[in-house]
Amino acid sequence: AGNRLLGLQFDPARVLVTVRIEPRERFQLVSVVPNLEGEEALAEAGYRLTDVSVTPEVVTVFSADPEALAALPGFVLTLPLDLSGATGDLERRLSLDLPAGISPVENQGVLVRVSIAPVEGTITLSRVVEVRGLAVGLFAQLSPEAVDIILSGPLPTLNSLQLEDVRVIVDLLDLGPGIHQILPQVIISPTDVENEPVFPATIQVTI
Repeated sequence: AGNRLLGLQFDPARVLVTVRIEPRERFQLVSVVPNLEGEEALAEAGYRLTDVSVTPEVVTVFSADPEALAALPGFVLTLPLDLSGATGDLERRLSLDLPAGISPVENQGVLVRVSIAPVEGTITLSRVVEVRGLAVGLFAQLSPEAVDIILSGPLPTLNSLQLEDVRVIVDLLDLGPGIHQILPQVIISPTDVENEPVFPATIQVTI
């Protein structure tokens, strides 16, 4: 607040301060590039990189050898960050991979953030149509008995779908003998998967 404090005592009353001064040519400003590994395995698993950031983006390095600084390409890599097996965003503090004789001014490392999302795709499945709600004593003949379904969503989910995860049902509740055209109902267990209209769009049911 700008007020003076009186009556203070210092122990020791005097101190020795040593200030190190280096020539400016021994310091250099360089960009930081994240060293990412395992991108091929990431893609094979059905995931992709959506964003990569590093903080800070620029660091100061120094060396007692001016020629070593002059040999730098203007950027430095971090230590490797392996993306294999990743299914979500990553955040890691990594050290810099510097040539011998070169050191960072601040040796706290850099923060690398990687955003990872599943690759979207589509697949076509064939499912036998199930009957529900048919009255006792009646028999239903379906034409066709199976339909094709186009599903869209994250590839890891699509590739892991089981038979019971996707079902096609026709509801015959309160229907009597005759020929009926019924819109089939598609039931999908994974919530991140969507479906296009089935083919054919209607099922002919003879009761």
